Amino acid sequence: MFSALTKTLTASSFCRVPFRSMSVLAPCSPFKLALVQLGNVTKDMHANLAHARTMILVAASQGANVVVLPECFNSPYGTSYFPEYAEPLSTSASVKMLSETAKEANVYVIGGSIPELDEDGSKRVYNTLTAYNPSGTMIGVHRKVHLFNIDVPGKICFKESDTLTGGDSLTHIDTRYGKIGVGICYDIRFPEMAIIAARKGCMAMIYPGAFNMTTGPLHWELLQRTRALDNQFFVAACSPARDLEASYHAWGHSTVVNPSGAVVATCEEHETIVYAHIDPEEINTIRTNIPLYDQRRFDVYGDVAESVGFKPANNARIRLNTPFEFFKTNISFPHCINTLKCLFHHLMNSILGHCVHDRKFLFPCLLFRQGTLLLPLSHHRHPLQRGGGGGVLQVLHPTVFFCILFFKEEVLCWIALC
Repeated sequence: MFSALTKTLTASSFCRVPFRSMSVLAPCSPFKLALVQLGNVTKDMHANLAHARTMILVAASQGANVVVLPECFNSPYGTSYFPEYAEPLSTSASVKMLSETAKEANVYVIGGSIPELDEDGSKRVYNTLTAYNPSGTMIGVHRKVHLFNIDVPGKICFKESDTLTGGDSLTHIDTRYGKIGVGICYDIRFPEMAIIAARKGCMAMIYPGAFNMTTGPLHWELLQRTRALDNQFFVAACSPARDLEASYHAWGHSTVVNPSGAVVATCEEHETIVYAHIDPEEINTIRTNIPLYDQRRFDVYGDVAESVGFKPANNARIRLNTPFEFFKTNISFPHCINTLKCLFHHLMNSILGHCVHDRKFLFPCLLFRQGTLLLPLSHHRHPLQRGGGGGVLQVLHPTVFFCILFFKEEVLCWIALC
């Protein structure tokens, strides 16, 4: 029976029907971004907070919808200062100011970062970003994942790990304009964070950061352009202004880069606000013209985005609106379970589809509907398009966990293939 079935699954027996291209970009809309390159940061936290509040209101008055502050905006930057200025988020004066100002200005605020004191009694200190919606509600917390430990002989030695603990999760912020990924400073050097954000539907990565006078001229802009170009989305980095009287000299040059890798807004080292128009149509254009997201070869290398679990917004285990390729076939419904098991094993080896993952299981989906077999959309040229009349399904795939059968767009059953 299976032999007869495989004969129907040769290249010549399929007729292609037009399909919709896959896009990983979540729904989004244009907005105006403001990067506050904050200066005059002193040892007086309350003065720093008052100044930051004023600059957020200035940015909002100029039409900004999303306002970003720099790394460690509420205190001097340095390993000796982190424990001194660390606050529990639940009682933080910085959190209170950011929440109230976001509501007052009616904008989203990505509040740079502050030293956070863990409330579990461990006395651990984190370099932490908090984000707020226009109602003043905190909608995101990101603890700097990668700690800045470098030693450049004769130039700079800095080890955040002397006083800080690294975070253990990634953060994507949902806004009315779309999803935004965030990182802090040294996080930008690790491409996986941006790759995952792009694959999870984010339209931008935003990094509050404080590069120094050694790494800033070499890598600050280069890293932003690289992350933007590789992932075909917007990247912005917000620095403090340079203060040569401080113990740490920031590079400045807060910058916004578009999905083509071009700098669209930047500045020098002094206090200022950098504005940029973020238009998701630029993302769609570059991804259409250079369709990397349809050409990736996850049969050759893995998808790093699948190593991180994010709870779907609708709490569904599987999205039913996943795009598929349609092929006409004479396979009728239903077939016996054993035949389907063999078929799925072969298909999963030969047709590496656009499958839906959660943290434990892989769900290859086949849909039988009035004589039509829907196969998952491939990330590369479909093997059944390569021509030739021979059998293209040859090697069994040993690790398929579950399949889902649909009929007339309704779930009929789950088939375990263990």
